Amino acid sequence: MSAELFTYIFIAALALTTLAKLWLARRHLAHIATNRAAVPDAFHEKIELTDHQKAADYTSAKTRFDMLGTLFDAALLLVFTLAGGIQFIADRCNEWFGTQITQGMATLARCWCFFRCWKHRSTSIALSLSRRVSVSTR
Repeated sequence: MSAELFTYIFIAALALTTLAKLWLARRHLAHIATNRAAVPDAFHEKIELTDHQKAADYTSAKTRFDMLGTLFDAALLLVFTLAGGIQFIADRCNEWFGTQITQGMATLARCWCFFRCWKHRSTSIALSLSRRVSVSTR
């Protein structure tokens, strides 16, 4: 398999995965909107309508934010793979460390830290967003 063919397969797989995630999120938003007006029968005695609507608003806001995160993750993956982001990090590590094993470990550690920080930041933003939703629905 040539590198060019593998690149096309990679882009197609990424596009299909991203589109599937976005489609499922849109279906989820539609389901939330459809069922926001009434508490399900099984929980009618335990949950008030205002609490149910607050939960629906939070879930909708989080789902919308997750949709943006899905797009950003796809773009970030393209930057790190096809645009040379990992190679850029590897080149910096090669300048700083002497042996190949430390260069490789440093490259992996820096990539892992970057993605870990992104996931932590997106979780923090989602929590902040949920606080805004809960305050605005009171």
